[in-house]
Amino acid sequence: MMKRDRVPDTIPRKPNSKSAKQKPSRTTSPTPASNRKPAIVLTQQSLKLSAPTTSSQFTHHLGLLNSKSDTQRRDSLAHLTTTLTSGPVNTPPQPTSLILPPLLPLILDSSASVRTQLLKLLRALPPADIQDHVVQLLPYIRAGMTHLAADIRLSAVDILSWMVEVAGEQVVGCAGGWIKTLNCFLSLLGWHTEESARWSASRASYSKAGKEAHMVPETAGPYVYLNLMGRVRDEEGEIPDSPEFEELISCEVVSFDRPLQTIFRFFYPIFGQESPEDKAVAFKNLVELKRQWARDDPDTVWLKVTDAEKNNKIVGGLLLKVHKDPSFAHEQEKASATWYPAGGQRAYINECLDIFSAPYKEFMLRPHTYLYIGFVLPEYRRLGIADLLLEDSCRRADELGIECWTEAVATTSLVVDMRHGFIPYRKHAVLPQADSPDREWKDMEEKMQPLQFWPMWRPVGGRIVVGETMPPWGEFMTGMLSRL
Repeated sequence: MMKRDRVPDTIPRKPNSKSAKQKPSRTTSPTPASNRKPAIVLTQQSLKLSAPTTSSQFTHHLGLLNSKSDTQRRDSLAHLTTTLTSGPVNTPPQPTSLILPPLLPLILDSSASVRTQLLKLLRALPPADIQDHVVQLLPYIRAGMTHLAADIRLSAVDILSWMVEVAGEQVVGCAGGWIKTLNCFLSLLGWHTEESARWSASRASYSKAGKEAHMVPETAGPYVYLNLMGRVRDEEGEIPDSPEFEELISCEVVSFDRPLQTIFRFFYPIFGQESPEDKAVAFKNLVELKRQWARDDPDTVWLKVTDAEKNNKIVGGLLLKVHKDPSFAHEQEKASATWYPAGGQRAYINECLDIFSAPYKEFMLRPHTYLYIGFVLPEYRRLGIADLLLEDSCRRADELGIECWTEAVATTSLVVDMRHGFIPYRKHAVLPQADSPDREWKDMEEKMQPLQFWPMWRPVGGRIVVGETMPPWGEFMTGMLSRL
């Protein structure tokens, strides 16, 4: 009997490749980075929320006015209008000189809703500030009145109507305000015949009853602003618009900055710590202000001294005002310092201007020339340039047979002026007072003080006889130098 080998109870099989694989342990085999799910881990969280100021929101929406979206432009205008109407009266968050530039192109905007909202915003601006910026508004209005689109022409007329309400005399009296605007109306009405181009006779107005009616002027000389009997001017009013004029004002700024003279800050709100952008805006406003002076006063004369060896570089200058009618001089001193933001800063400068002009309002009662602003670059001082400017200014006054006025703000300029026949009045301190000065007022006071000046008068021909020559203030001031 054969003996069999014992068969094992378990027959070995070929392992299954699928079942033989073991699943990796989650604790030992890391998941590839590409397969990981994103996770948010918060350790410590601190949220701070500070609402933007009204001024920053106002500036933000001013920047959105050049948006390509009609809706965005309209909504930004609406926000600006709400801010102006809900805030204090006549105190916009930004100066009007900064608000107007982005608004002006919208006069020609293709969207009717934008133009409608623009007019609402313009009506919310302080009327007194608009009077100082008529010259910037009129070119855009005239462009709108001659636009190809009829609805833009009508919107421009609406804006002109508003501007006549708030600044009628400035609209008609500025350079080109009468002739150019009238020509635009003729174009708007389709009056282009040769006969209408030559038409200059005035037409009588009629009342509702059909009878001829004439308005009786309430003041003497109501048409003085038209300069009908004055010196002949060209269409632009002989305004110094050349780039050379900006060089002249730049020379003025540098001269008054080295050393810094606070009296110049009456018209230039820069004290040295401002940003380059603020300085650029202030300089642009200063140039336009000086040009506006030339528009308002046709007898304004700018004198300059150039260095021929340095490509006719402007090294000094002087602003000479010729006032054959003294009352006209006082009318020009009523403007507010709109180049400062509304509030304590502007109020302080306005008070300074009132104190500064008080002696002249009291004593400038005869025809005169006023040497308003004189300056020389620091590196050209003590070379006789100031004497050269004074000699030419006094010569012009002597040729007209009228007296001269100026002021000295330092003892050095006091001596120079006296060499040319000027007599100093007593020293005046410019110290504005306020019942409840705010922080802006006190800040300006700290920056501007000390501030003093000497009003100075020169008789016709510069002839001074002690005991006989009597200044306008009625006292010759014996021992004058010891009392300055």
